[in-house]
Amino acid sequence: MKNIVLKSLELKNFKSFRHAKFDDFNEKENFIHGKNGAGKSTLFDAFLWLLFGKDANDRKDYEIKPLDENNQVQKQIDVEVHATLLINNEEVTLSRIYKEKWQKVKGAEEKTFKGHETELIFNQVPVSLKEFNAKVAEISEESLFKLI
Repeated sequence: MKNIVLKSLELKNFKSFRHAKFDDFNEKENFIHGKNGAGKSTLFDAFLWLLFGKDANDRKDYEIKPLDENNQVQKQIDVEVHATLLINNEEVTLSRIYKEKWQKVKGAEEKTFKGHETELIFNQVPVSLKEFNAKVAEISEESLFKLI
């Protein structure tokens, strides 16, 4: 059985978190508590999104970007989640970055939004989705992880 310890979790522009870093986790047990709406579920969603690209309800297609004062999704920002894990005393870093793609079309004055792309990084090395998923599966199967 693998010993997996979450050492740090960093969120940038993930839902209600503009920037937050949590790096004082205890190796034995941790408690995350707070008022309703404080972000407890968002932390869990961020960790699941980082590992599996899904939220706690197993949805792949849900809004991860923060909302503005008019309750509209903010544009022209990247969403990032980074984590450092200790797996059997070996440090592993994971990152998932959701970026907007903008392109200046020939003859146009302004750039045009062309969709999103996701950058995945394992131990500071960019990897494909297939490679990232395989490396995460080596750490823990998704169904087993969600049971724990």
